[in-house]
This record gives sequence, C-alpha cells and structure tokens, in this order.
Amino acid sequence: DYKGKGGPFPFDPSRKSCSVYIGNLPWSTSDADVEDLVRPLGDVVRASIAYEPEGRSKGFATVLFRTEDQAEMAINQLNNLEF
Repeated sequence: DYKGKGGPFPFDPSRKSCSVYIGNLPWSTSDADVEDLVRPLGDVVRASIAYEPEGRSKGFATVLFRTEDQAEMAINQLNNLEF
C-alpha cells in the first residue's frame, strides 16, 4: 500500500493503472456509447459515465480495462479525439 500524506492509500499513484479517464464528453453520451468507443481497444471490464445527483451527466467517464497495456493503448488512441 502507498502511504502518502493522509495515511494509507490502496494504490501507488506512480504505478500504471487499468483505469482510464475520458473527459469532455457530451452530456447526452451513454455508458453504451463509451463502451462502443473503447471496445475495439481492449477487454473492457466496465465503462461508466459519472452522473450528478439530479441524473445529469458530469461529462466524463471512467473505463476499466483488463490489463494495464490495454489501458495505455486506449490512452494513446483516444488522446485528443473529438467524440
């Protein structure tokens, strides 16, 4: 466990991750839209849009890939892509 300021943290921030942040999405984007976008890039475990308590999209999603290499490839492929 990473023991940074504030106590133990379950992930070391310097370590690669299987999770990818996708920002600047239109509010009308659905989880299925994000899955369709990233599925060709690797084995998607989960793709989730973040929502406000009122139900409106926050305009970003997180995608969990099966491996770190797939996540890194997705970042390289999607960086600066217009959705």
